[in-house]
Amino acid sequence: MNCPKCGVHISPFDLKPNCKKCGVNILLYSQEYLLERDAKRTELEFASGRIILAKVKAGFIGGALQIARLVVTLLCVAALLIPFADFSISTPAFSTDMSLGGIGIYNLFSGDMLSAIPGFAGSALFGGMMKNILILLGIVLLIALCDIALLIGWLLNFINIKKSAKAFSVISAIGFALCIVFYIAGFIFHSKALPSYMSFRLGFGALAAAIMFIVNFVINLKIHKKDIQLKVREYDFERKETLQKIKKGELDFDDLPLPVFETEEEKEKRLHELEEILKQEDE
Repeated sequence: MNCPKCGVHISPFDLKPNCKKCGVNILLYSQEYLLERDAKRTELEFASGRIILAKVKAGFIGGALQIARLVVTLLCVAALLIPFADFSISTPAFSTDMSLGGIGIYNLFSGDMLSAIPGFAGSALFGGMMKNILILLGIVLLIALCDIALLIGWLLNFINIKKSAKAFSVISAIGFALCIVFYIAGFIFHSKALPSYMSFRLGFGALAAAIMFIVNFVINLKIHKKDIQLKVREYDFERKETLQKIKKGELDFDDLPLPVFETEEEKEKRLHELEEILKQEDE
């Protein structure tokens, strides 16, 4: 083994506690060396943790806009529960009801209706009307995907608050456009003369969702333009950058002082404590 201080080779048969060259106590010096490295690592890693916590706080509850975004995002999802439209078929041989909205989509995929749709679309009796319903249903599915993207993105927005707000604005604009397209297409379909065994009625779901999307668009646009300041300790960003350099192999803990970064307040506090110790020793 080598001396942890001067690096001179120590024979395994040399049982003396002190180095034969520099005289340092090998065991105590090794313990102090490891404790110092751990202290440096703790300082840098805690800074990275504080930055992540500050980003989470700023992204979710960092201001009125962030809190409003949470509420409006949930309302965008809740708007799917309002029927966008209702479609029904009633014949002596067959009858069914279909709600175009979140509940209707759930019933469609959880029941047997999904497997029956190709047959309806290809039939001479229902085919033309069913194709229009499928177009409207496809638009509702795209709106639901926008809601899912907003919800998942909101959960991960702290990774990059600015870029995520910009992405939310784009998704909200797409959702708003889809709601308007649905309402226009539904209005055109509703204006057509339907057979007596069919009925179609527009609901308020598309309008409610469109309002929520446009509000969400405005909120996220304001968040993107807002100067969001993370509340962290002084030098935390420098500590994080130093830790990244250590992980890349550009620096080593041995190259750093302890503490790695010291604020003026901390320096004054340390000097004051040192003065108190010296006074006690003098007494």
